Amino acid sequence: MSNITELIKYLSSLTRDNLLPVGIVLLLGILAVVSFEIQTSQFELDKLSKSADLLIKVEPLTRSKDENIKKLSDLVIFELSEILTEKKSDSQLSIEPAILLALLLGLPWVAMSFVGIGEAFQGESDWYYGTIGALTIGFIFGFIGYLIPTNIHWFYRYVVMPIIITGTTLFLFYKLGDKDEESNV
Repeated sequence: MSNITELIKYLSSLTRDNLLPVGIVLLLGILAVVSFEIQTSQFELDKLSKSADLLIKVEPLTRSKDENIKKLSDLVIFELSEILTEKKSDSQLSIEPAILLALLLGLPWVAMSFVGIGEAFQGESDWYYGTIGALTIGFIFGFIGYLIPTNIHWFYRYVVMPIIITGTTLFLFYKLGDKDEESNV
């Protein structure tokens, strides 16, 4: 019980400095679970096994003389069929995968450039530095996203790559940022 109390105490006192390791551990845990599924298909195989067990149990009910039981068993089989034939691929996307990744990597930076436009309306004299910088990074990241091969699994392409690229960039900006700002606070 004391371990739970210590964990709650630690989580309630998170600061910026000790939040980074917690975030990294959470991201690594999610990455490990998803990578395990991608490589072994264990969850998919479990789903198929449970579906086969359910079909074995429902099959005798389809020959029931009671019309309600027969309808319900047919409905269970239909729902099971829908679950098993669900397609998860890029072919359902109406946009090309390379363009989608380019947008996924570039648009957040383009959106951040609007902060600079807001600063211009507030009368800041150097608003264009941040705006031009964010737009430049957005276009560079969009181009990088367009060049990433589309034969990579969707999870790595649409989740891991953007987190690594954007997270690394933000981390570098944070670490290499102006130290003058910290001394003035």
